[in-house]
Amino acid sequence: MRLDNKHDIHVDEHQETIVNLSNKIGGLREILHFDNWMELVLKRTLFTANPLAVYRAGGMDILVDHGGGDENGVREAMVSPMYRNLIAGLSFSAPINVMDLGANVGGFSLLLQLMRIPLKKVAAIEMNPNTYSRMRFNLERNLDCALDLSNAAVCGERTTFQLSLGRGSTSDSLYSGGGAGKPYEIRGVTLDDVYAASFAGETVDLMKLDVEGAEYDILASPFCECLKQVSNLIIEIHPMPGRSPKEVTTALAAAGFVEAARSGDNVFLYRKAA
Repeated sequence: MRLDNKHDIHVDEHQETIVNLSNKIGGLREILHFDNWMELVLKRTLFTANPLAVYRAGGMDILVDHGGGDENGVREAMVSPMYRNLIAGLSFSAPINVMDLGANVGGFSLLLQLMRIPLKKVAAIEMNPNTYSRMRFNLERNLDCALDLSNAAVCGERTTFQLSLGRGSTSDSLYSGGGAGKPYEIRGVTLDDVYAASFAGETVDLMKLDVEGAEYDILASPFCECLKQVSNLIIEIHPMPGRSPKEVTTALAAAGFVEAARSGDNVFLYRKAA
């Protein structure tokens, strides 16, 4: 029995090694899409002591902290087809208003700039204060439009969260903020709060909602009336214990949205029904 357990452990370790190697190779391939790819490859393979790096794309300088996992969010948002394929199906006749909820270091808004979509105003919200500081740098440096940037957590009601957070992670969540890290008091705001502060009375041409499971409470609350003013919504629906994705899709249908496209299993483009 002990031999079987040791064999299982060995197999698990071998599989983990293969997965880690595959992820590293995939990461290096994605780096090739950036203008300074050679510099980045050398930094990631030989000069790893300093976790900060600048990724360059389309004339933009994007600050990334590898110690906070920023590279995953930047590459996923800007290089992978996850958002690109959905955005490619949209067309706009004038500069657009954007709400980026769960902005990480700003990759989604930077992708819009890279795809030459004219921007009128970007309101971006990020929960982790450390990630937010890098998001603010990236958007203020690279976007030539009005900006409204907030360090807050979008949720179902106005509240305050006591969370322990590290340098950053693409999976930072209201529901996993009680582990290791520095304690923070994070302001919780509703969807309607964000809209009223940034766009009151205006149309939001594109909203991106990637809030690691908080989408269920947000869309179940009475404080998402602003969806009436949203034309297009890109949303990632996360699996959550005790919740069903149908809760989200039903709420969106009630708000007048229809599914227009999807990317993978859980990223969707919704548009207002004609």
